[in-house]
Amino acid sequence: MQGLSVLFRSIKWNQRVSETYLRACCRSIPILLVALAMTASAGSSAVPGPGATDATHAGVSAPIVLPIEYSDRHIFVTFEDERQHPLTFLLDTGFENSALTRAAAGNRYIMWLGETKLKGYGGKAPERWFGKSTVVLRTGQVNVFSGTVLVLDRDFIQSQIEHPADGILGWDVFSQWCSTLDVGARRLTLRPRSECSTPPDGGREIQHDWMKQGLLVPAAITFAPGRKARTMLRLDTGCDTALVLNPQFREIAGIGRPGVAARPIDSWGVNGTSTADRVTVSSIELDGGAIRIPGSAQPTVVIQREGAVARSHLWNTKEAKVSRDGLLGMELLERFTWTFDPEGKKVYIASSAGKTPE
Repeated sequence: MQGLSVLFRSIKWNQRVSETYLRACCRSIPILLVALAMTASAGSSAVPGPGATDATHAGVSAPIVLPIEYSDRHIFVTFEDERQHPLTFLLDTGFENSALTRAAAGNRYIMWLGETKLKGYGGKAPERWFGKSTVVLRTGQVNVFSGTVLVLDRDFIQSQIEHPADGILGWDVFSQWCSTLDVGARRLTLRPRSECSTPPDGGREIQHDWMKQGLLVPAAITFAPGRKARTMLRLDTGCDTALVLNPQFREIAGIGRPGVAARPIDSWGVNGTSTADRVTVSSIELDGGAIRIPGSAQPTVVIQREGAVARSHLWNTKEAKVSRDGLLGMELLERFTWTFDPEGKKVYIASSAGKTPE
C-alpha cells in the first residue's frame, strides 16, 4: 500500500443538504486514504487562530509525551475528546487538516459544505461529500488540539487498514506544537511553540520548504543506471514506502530500457487501485548529500504509471503553484528522529540512536 496525496478538483457548494439525502447519495467505496491534502471552503480555515493555540498551551509546564502505536508502517495515537470518548488517529503529515470519519463525528453539529472530486492516485475521482465540525482533543487535562476539522462522508480509512482509526491527525497539529517524532522510541513529544530549540539529544537542521499545507524536502535520487534526479518530496508520515515518485521520473529511472528491471506493484489511492513500478536506486540523499541512504539498504522506491496520478498543483488553495514530485515515506522516515519547529520554521533530524546521521 502506498501513501497518497489527493487534491480538491472541484467543489459544488450546497449548505442545505439534509443527512437523509446525504446517506442516499453516498455509497461505500473501499479506499485507502493515507495522505490527503485538503482544505475547507474559503474563509473557513481548519487551523485554529493564535488565540486557540495560546489556549491549547495554557498551563503546559512540561513536555507532553504521547505513546504511539506503529503498525504496518503507520503511526497511530489516541486521545479523548470533549465528551471523554477515546478517538484513535492516523498521524499523517501529508494531510493538511485533521479530519474525522462520519461515524467518529457522532452527534456533533456538522456543516456539510458540498461535494468534491478528489484528485490524486488511483482510478476515477468519484464525487464525495465533505463538511466541517469542531473538536477538542485531550491527553489528561491538556488540550492537544482545539479547532475545526474536516468530516468526510464515509469511513475512508478503515476499509483498507486493519488498525482501528477514527480519523486523521494532520499537519495542522504540527503547526501548533514544537513536535518531536521518535518512531524508534514509540513516542511523540509536544512542547509549546515558544519553547522549541535545537533538540537536546543532538541533530542537524536540514533543508526544507515549510508551508501551511505541509513540508517539502529536497532529495537527490540516483537510480541504478547511474542517472540522478533532484526532487522536492512531501514529507508524508501516511506513506508506508521509502519514496513514491510521479510518472515524470520513469524515463530517467530507465523504465522500459533493456536491462533495467522494473517490478509491478499494486498501489492504493483515494480514487481506487493503480499500478506502480518498483525500481532499484543507488542512493537517496537529503540535505545536500549530508544524509545518504545507500541502495544496499534496499529502500522501497516506486514510480507511478501514467494515469495513476493527476498532474496538478500540490494544493489548490488559491491555486498555489507548488511542484509535486512525490512522497517521502515512513520506510525512510522511521530511521530518524524528527523535530518540527513551527515558530522558527525549522526541521531537525537525528538518527534513531540520537546521533547526527552522516
